Amino acid sequence: MIRNNSPRFNTKLINNKFVKFFFIRFYKVLAIESSCDDACVALLDRFDPSKPPLIVDQIRSSLNSIPDGGIVPTKAHIYHHMNLAGVISKMSLKYDLPSNPPDLICVTRGPGLPGSLSIGLEVAKGLSIAWNKPLIGVHHMLGHLLIPRLSTNAQLPTYPFVSLLVSGGHTLLVLSKDILNHEILATSQDISVGDSLDKCARVLGITGIMFAKELEKYINEKPIEPKLMDTKIMTFPHPFSNSNDRVNLAALAFGSFEATLRKQLHDLYNIEDLGMIKQTLDDDTRRKIAYEVQSSIFNYLLDRIEVVLQVNKDKIKDCNDFVVSGGVSANLFLRNLVKERLSTEEPKSITISKFHFADPALCTDNAVMIGWAGIELYENSCFKQTNLTMVPIHKWPLNEIQEFYGQ
Repeated sequence: MIRNNSPRFNTKLINNKFVKFFFIRFYKVLAIESSCDDACVALLDRFDPSKPPLIVDQIRSSLNSIPDGGIVPTKAHIYHHMNLAGVISKMSLKYDLPSNPPDLICVTRGPGLPGSLSIGLEVAKGLSIAWNKPLIGVHHMLGHLLIPRLSTNAQLPTYPFVSLLVSGGHTLLVLSKDILNHEILATSQDISVGDSLDKCARVLGITGIMFAKELEKYINEKPIEPKLMDTKIMTFPHPFSNSNDRVNLAALAFGSFEATLRKQLHDLYNIEDLGMIKQTLDDDTRRKIAYEVQSSIFNYLLDRIEVVLQVNKDKIKDCNDFVVSGGVSANLFLRNLVKERLSTEEPKSITISKFHFADPALCTDNAVMIGWAGIELYENSCFKQTNLTMVPIHKWPLNEIQEFYGQ
């Protein structure tokens, strides 16, 4: 197969599929993700513009943050210094990239930890210079937002659509009108839903790297006895719910769940020392409490989403598709709850009828989503590739994405 080294499509003829295919017969993409504690690189093959790209490989190396009880930014920075180059070298040697370099390099530019981002950016710049290939700095949350479109080669969901982006660092409800035009309908006013789940999991004595994921795994290890569910029922707050002086606020917050859990463990179970929770509560009771926590947090999230969608019903009247993405979106309880609550919402003034979820393996931070977002940007006629002067963007609201592209 002959490779055409043209760096971009002929934008004057961008709608002509034959010309698009002719100018780039196929191309390969090297993608780098280093926004937090994962050093990740992926190789994608855009072998046919009419079909989804082939995920050739993905290699990941993750910082073990268990001893620290969470991610320490300085340690993540050092970890990337020590490991990212090695991960890329492994990919390079495996596929002989020095002799057959990729045609496009995509890298996470932000948002994220500045130290971690900077390592990935500088490595990507170096590869771009060495191989004389175009470089695209990708918005991390855009990667999460677009990854459900990979399996249909960007055919579904169709614009405009609404996305719920839920992770350890973000909780956003977004209206996307096109690839560079996003409106944030609501965001958490304190911590993210993933952070709240993590904090509550730690209170319950759950251990691991991804606490929310371990919490779900613990809950699903065995069925909870029905008689336990009717005893010592915990109640959790509903911030921003309607009251006498407040109606239909498009806002949500998750910071109070941990404090409420601590208080109710004391009031209902007489637990004074949380360090002894495993010794104080039997396994079945602790699992029942874990279920209550997870269910309460997710049902509160859906309560607020329903309010925000109703408040913005005129804006979303043309939206039939609803995306759920981000690390927390791999949770099966949440997936089922989203479909159950939003497909049966009454009164039926919301037009959402189709739900889209990323492959569970691509929900957490990964380089494939950065590569796919880069492909969508690269093939968009309105997009200008990133130049070598770009710097990491620690805080980068999704609705300000256009301001930085082409810089």
